[in-house]
Amino acid sequence: AAARRGEDVGFVRVAAACGPSAASQAPAYRYAVREGAVAWRLMGVCELTGAPYRAIVLDRGLVDRFSGEMAPRAAAFPPPGAVIGVLRAAGSRWPVDAPPHRAADGALVVQSVDPAALKMIAGPAAAPYYLAVESETPAPPGVTPAALPQDIPNNHLVYALTWFGLALVLAWTFAAYLWRRAREA
Repeated sequence: AAARRGEDVGFVRVAAACGPSAASQAPAYRYAVREGAVAWRLMGVCELTGAPYRAIVLDRGLVDRFSGEMAPRAAAFPPPGAVIGVLRAAGSRWPVDAPPHRAADGALVVQSVDPAALKMIAGPAAAPYYLAVESETPAPPGVTPAALPQDIPNNHLVYALTWFGLALVLAWTFAAYLWRRAREA
């Protein structure tokens, strides 16, 4: 309902029941890093009924067997059923990121989730958001949901105190240098 009114619905936890037509979608993968190694996230499509959009892209999680591989391979995964996750707004593609492209085996590869990637994955009727899946029924084998940490630490006060403290020490050191130089002159 909030999406229909044009409100920002990013970071809202939702549940969705996906339609059966998602089974015919070609696999799509998003570049990721897991424990310092290259990893690949399985992207999918959830066909929606009674929603403001016909489909939403799912970030189903990390594909365990592709960990450390420089390129994903086309593989069969069951279509999504019932999913629970967090809505995330599409970002923008960095200038150094490759545009979405199809690999030789037909798999779609994206580096960033931008509006063009959403449309390539789910078609022109895709929602401007994607759903970072936290749990899925039935769960696809070999895919580890890794949506969003439960508690994102808010360390802004600590960072502010650190940087302002460092600036104060630098200013004091510079003032001491100027005072010493003036005394010697």
